[in-house]
Amino acid sequence: QYTPATTIRVLSVGYANLEQAPQLVTVSTSSTKNTVQVTAQLSSQGSLSAAIYRVSAAVSVPASVNAVLLQNMAASTNAANTSTLTFTGLDAATSYRVYFLTTSLVGVKSTLAQVLDSVQSVDTACCKTLTGTLSAASVVEQQAVSNLLALSLSSAPSASLTVAIQLYAISSGTGAATLHPSSLFPASFAVTSLTTSSTQLRASLPSLPAGTYEYRVVLSGDAAGEFSVEYAGNQQRIEVLSAITEPPVPVLSSATFASDGSFVSIVFSADTNRGNTAT
Repeated sequence: QYTPATTIRVLSVGYANLEQAPQLVTVSTSSTKNTVQVTAQLSSQGSLSAAIYRVSAAVSVPASVNAVLLQNMAASTNAANTSTLTFTGLDAATSYRVYFLTTSLVGVKSTLAQVLDSVQSVDTACCKTLTGTLSAASVVEQQAVSNLLALSLSSAPSASLTVAIQLYAISSGTGAATLHPSSLFPASFAVTSLTTSSTQLRASLPSLPAGTYEYRVVLSGDAAGEFSVEYAGNQQRIEVLSAITEPPVPVLSSATFASDGSFVSIVFSADTNRGNTAT
């Protein structure tokens, strides 16, 4: 014979972290053309990790806590519970998002929800650069010169970009510049967001009569505002010399030893086959 139960006892067990991940108290950001620096103060000692994503990228948010850790950008807090991290190698005039992950001294990490809530938006400074470099400052009249000009981009544009090259004749008397009917060829290039920074755009000089000329680069298109034009060595002018005139002697621009000292790289202001070296 069974006696009905008169008492029921239930034991409930719950688990909680003895210590929480530090909270973000303040976050400040600063940027240059190619870097973003973030400084964060935490509510307690620990470490700060961060991940940066280009806003326009296919993957622009971390999918997990590990995605933040995989960028390997972290620093421990100092005595003021502050950490500073610097991202380098970024593109100029570009929008980014930065996500933060904190870790306590005993290893408790932020949740993914907390990481996503920590987002900070930052833009790198303008501008991306397009640099024009002449392979020679003087050429001989009535002789076309292949690939006299090389144009290079520091990074790809975010949208369409048209690069036009104009050629001006410089008056020997007044120094006035007059747009010349001939230009380097091709006279323009269409650049897209798929263009890499390693791509060089090359233009050739047509045969011209003796005189002084100057090339100028003009940008247009949706991404024109992202770029500034630079001229290597501030060299825009091209001297077209008479065929009976001795060209100027090339000037040594730089000489750099290799890191292991096995060779020296010498750069002249114009093409030369006489480096006047000992070997």
